[in-house]
Amino acid sequence: GIKANLLRIYAEREDSEDPELRQLEQRRDFQRLFFGLALFHAVALERRKFGAIGWNNVYDWTPWDCIISQVQLMGSIAEVPRNQTGFSFDALTFSTAALNYGGRVTDAMDLRAVDALFRSFVSTHTLEQDFLPSQTPLYRLPDATSFEACRQAIGRLPLQDPPEAFGLHRNASLMLKEREARELLSWMLSSSQLRSSDSSRTRHISDSSAVKLVGDLLSRLPPLLDRHQAHASTFEASRNSATKAPELSPLSVFFSHEVANFNALLHLVRVSLLEVQQ
Repeated sequence: GIKANLLRIYAEREDSEDPELRQLEQRRDFQRLFFGLALFHAVALERRKFGAIGWNNVYDWTPWDCIISQVQLMGSIAEVPRNQTGFSFDALTFSTAALNYGGRVTDAMDLRAVDALFRSFVSTHTLEQDFLPSQTPLYRLPDATSFEACRQAIGRLPLQDPPEAFGLHRNASLMLKEREARELLSWMLSSSQLRSSDSSRTRHISDSSAVKLVGDLLSRLPPLLDRHQAHASTFEASRNSATKAPELSPLSVFFSHEVANFNALLHLVRVSLLEVQQ
């Protein structure tokens, strides 16, 4: 996630003995731009897990792309005296978004997305006190003058990142969870087929993490929904004024269908897990 990527970047910088880096570390403008750059790198990497919603193609960005961009940022900041303006954001945007990261991009729309994403994290607004780089206040830039203070701020970030942090719609997480669920079920079914194809491995696989995971999932499955446990007014029938016959309200009919669909899905999941367990 974003938090893990940021902690990794800052751990590497804290261990650095570069005297120029140690001198720049005390500057507020450098810390805010450095954090924005690190956040851009983390978001660019994590957007890949959303598939085509994040990027049209998969790009193998590495920590070296971030390190090279950090060195270029250090060189640009060092040329500007403390508390003075004159920093060239256009040059940094071109070298980072167009060359370092954009050099790996093969899709024109992805290239535009990289540029827009970088500008949303690193720009003149990054130096403003109330700058918020994403649509969630959780990722506000820390106003710090040391890597240690930034690392402590990163430690307070959530483990689960909302889609808004990546510049995506909140429903993007639904597609991600659906894909992860399919991959999990496919993995468990392949483990089950492996057990049946080779009896000599049965004992080994029965103790594997896959079987333990199935047992854990079974224990966490909720019971089937029971209409009789619902509030009395939920499925209360009223008499039709024309036919005098009792009938459910449209909302009650909708609830009835949803209860039936949920119970059918829950039954299918339970049966599938039991088959894998056997």
